[in-house]
Amino acid sequence: MRIAIITLQLHTNCGGVLQAYALQTVLQRMGHKVEILQKDEIVPVPKGLTALRKYLSRSLRRLLPGRRDLEVRREERINREFPIVGGEFLKFFDKYLSIRYIRSFDEITPLDYDAFVVGSDQVWRPRYNPDLFHSYLDFTRGWDVRRIAYSVSFGTSVWEYSQSESALASRLASVFDGLSFREGSGCDNCRMHFGLASECMPDPTLLLQAEDYLSLVRADFPEKEAETPAVFEYFLDKLPSDPRGRGPVEDRIQAGPQKWLQNIIGADLIVTDSFHACVFALLFHKNFVVTRNDNRGFARIEDLLGHFGLLGSMGADSTTDWAAVDEKLESLRSKALNFLESKL
Repeated sequence: MRIAIITLQLHTNCGGVLQAYALQTVLQRMGHKVEILQKDEIVPVPKGLTALRKYLSRSLRRLLPGRRDLEVRREERINREFPIVGGEFLKFFDKYLSIRYIRSFDEITPLDYDAFVVGSDQVWRPRYNPDLFHSYLDFTRGWDVRRIAYSVSFGTSVWEYSQSESALASRLASVFDGLSFREGSGCDNCRMHFGLASECMPDPTLLLQAEDYLSLVRADFPEKEAETPAVFEYFLDKLPSDPRGRGPVEDRIQAGPQKWLQNIIGADLIVTDSFHACVFALLFHKNFVVTRNDNRGFARIEDLLGHFGLLGSMGADSTTDWAAVDEKLESLRSKALNFLESKL
């Protein structure tokens, strides 16, 4: 079967990149031909009347006190700098991901794919996805294709859709052949706001074994060259350098997914507010401590820790029963594979 994966735009977010890699790998191992659809711009550049309105608005706001540094053409700068800032990610994309770059979803035809799998990550969160309704497959209306939402996320238990957005999303979601969410709150919101039943499924990164990720690290970082911190601190809003920020480009160059994985594998303790950092701590049996970051959406971490009985301690330590964690992981993987096989 020819399958297209619809996910958020991939950039220098290690968790986002690795969940796409994991979902692609799982579907390929099931025997399918898989492509990940991505816009050919890391940050979409406004065009036409939208560009005129946005650039004019930014230009006017630059006249306000304290807003002189507001960038009028921010998107163009980010896209121009990304080959340097995100060079290690581009290497990962080229080597490990089967990406089809498009300028518009209008390029996709009814004969290109047999199925579309939407997911995972916060792909159905309006504030994170400028192509929100393309992620509900609005461009496939009337097509004879399979539509599956796998472990999609609203990002938060708080409902962020407007009334009109809810109505359109509900209509589009109603024709999906399978609906599943990463969080229980996602299933609840789907029922309350869309009137649709759904299932709870694990993030794609949990569907692969630790050894699958170790092979990625060993390819770039032989053990004799491994250098990792004893305590790996990873906070989404406090990264050492902001790849989309400003300042010297050479100061914002990002390490790739393999280095991020290596830091987790080699650490004695992980302190984080990142969902995917928690996922990989579990996969590699690492002690970790979670700090709450509601701005990024804490429901996903609550659900994850709850699955493994770790919510009360907000992490794992030397008393964690890793055999029980692995047993739960195998149960989640089996459930997920059965879901995908039954819906495709």
